[in-house]
Amino acid sequence: MRVDEGARTLKISFPRGDEEGTQLDLWMPTACADEFVVAEGRRAAVAGKGSARLPYLIARSGNVGADTERETLFCTVLEAHQGQAGISGVRLGPDEGSLQVVFKDGSQWSLTAGATTIAFKAVGSDGTVAREVTACLSEMGPVSEMDRRSLSFVVENAESIAQGDLLIFENELERNTFYRVDTVHSEGRVTVGDRWTDLRVAKGYLTGAHEGNRVFYDGDYVIQHPIRAQCRGARMVNEAGDEFRVVCVEDDAIVLDASPEACAGFPVDANGDGKMAFGIYDFGEGDVVKRIEVVDSLDQ
Repeated sequence: MRVDEGARTLKISFPRGDEEGTQLDLWMPTACADEFVVAEGRRAAVAGKGSARLPYLIARSGNVGADTERETLFCTVLEAHQGQAGISGVRLGPDEGSLQVVFKDGSQWSLTAGATTIAFKAVGSDGTVAREVTACLSEMGPVSEMDRRSLSFVVENAESIAQGDLLIFENELERNTFYRVDTVHSEGRVTVGDRWTDLRVAKGYLTGAHEGNRVFYDGDYVIQHPIRAQCRGARMVNEAGDEFRVVCVEDDAIVLDASPEACAGFPVDANGDGKMAFGIYDFGEGDVVKRIEVVDSLDQ
């Protein structure tokens, strides 16, 4: 479907079939895209529940050819509710990177995101500021001495990190992932996540074949398309513990940020079982750690 010219916001409502009377509203400023497609798919059968229909929203921004690059910001707000919804509108704010959420009682939230800062403001129905928070990203340094089994690593300036802090991990391949701090140890070692956390994004087996900076993996262990997008910039680790950053995942091969010579030696059967297993992990040594720090807060 196409949005009527002049419309500022698209709203789509999805009933929640597993909870009677519960509805999920999706709001998206129409400036984010120029074409929206609403589709319905099926989820694989789940024990005790069978299969289920799943709604999808596809947002498209212009016609982009194979050799064309285009940068687009997609922004959505989700509200789950029973009975009357609280939101009456969502729109882009006057400043770059800003979003405004308007509620039916006349109150309003605004969120403005910059390169290193993010600001939140809540304004009551009477126009007074009820809450205002500004946070910034503080660079801690690169990851070193990574231990994936214990979910821990060493980072500079760890003394300024506290339990519960949110850390962001980035690298030059536009990797951007985050974890909550569980424990800060001595000598700059930090543990993230909890006992349910797994830093592994995907796994599989290599065939032993390679071509340039591409290493081929066994097609019987397919990495699904939604997972592939999460692999860019992550670390692919072989059985010997060698690792390289992932550029992209293809149907039968993985492109690595490494030389052809390094990729030729990457398929290794260190376990002696002929399978050449690999794992792709969220972050690794050399990735930059940033901490979200609240620098200003006002509560009325």
